[in-house]
Amino acid sequence: MVTNNDVVALGVLDGARERGLAVPDELAVIGFDDIDVAGLLRPALTTVRIPASEEGGAAAELLLSRLREDVVRPPRAVTFSTEVVRRESA
Repeated sequence: MVTNNDVVALGVLDGARERGLAVPDELAVIGFDDIDVAGLLRPALTTVRIPASEEGGAAAELLLSRLREDVVRPPRAVTFSTEVVRRESA
């Protein structure tokens, strides 16, 4: 199961444990964010690492540029590289 963030993945791991499911043998779990505790869990959470500080900086820059301009421009897409952090849950 791929979740939209690591906190949701933690809930999935907890629910799997309550139901007696073996992770990753019976259920693979992957999160998204790579929060600090992801590697400390057992099983350690496989996750997708995102460059959060780069995302925040880009969001701030886009917002500031919109506030400075008098002209409304169409939304602009910004992409970031991600990295799969392979651990024990998948």
